[in-house]
Amino acid sequence: HGIPAMNETDLAKPTTPSTSPVSERDWRQLLTLMRQGLLIPVIGPELLCIPYEGAPSARLYDLWGQELAELRHMEMPQRDKEIPLLYRVTNLMSIDPRKPKGDFAYDIDDVIRERPWPLPPPLLQLAEITDFPVYLTTTIDHLLEAALLKAHRTREPKVIAFRPGGKASDNDLPHAFVAAPQPVVFHLFGRTTSTDRDAFAATEEAL
Repeated sequence: HGIPAMNETDLAKPTTPSTSPVSERDWRQLLTLMRQGLLIPVIGPELLCIPYEGAPSARLYDLWGQELAELRHMEMPQRDKEIPLLYRVTNLMSIDPRKPKGDFAYDIDDVIRERPWPLPPPLLQLAEITDFPVYLTTTIDHLLEAALLKAHRTREPKVIAFRPGGKASDNDLPHAFVAAPQPVVFHLFGRTTSTDRDAFAATEEAL
């Protein structure tokens, strides 16, 4: 989709989760809890990695920031490399006087949802597991829902996207929630829309 090549310094390397020895008993207990529907996976930006420009992995949050900066004709932020580039760019956008803040939602949604990004392999693997009643994500994209649909689920996932000031009935699971074949995707920080800037955490401050 026309992303120019970036230097290695432009993209933060994906965080490698620390490993710790897990006994066979611990694995059995974990799998039992999964089968009973008592575990909920929490998905963060670290899981949204795809092969890119010959490299085995690049963070989508960095690639989105690159495209957003180009869309806004902004210089690439160089500080705080550990912060995803998307948030470094939107932090600057929040004080950019050249465009109304209402353009936030449209531009961010255009970059994230309206362009053909590949589904990250970790999301596809996670979507194949049918024992999770709820998937909790701290990301603002729609890729997890797409991964669940691609996993040949019998029903589309139910989506709950938290938003400040929203109705309690829309912001949370129902009081009498019961696990069902229809998976639930809970967006803790909202998800992108083209019309409502306050529907998702677009900047670090909002996050």
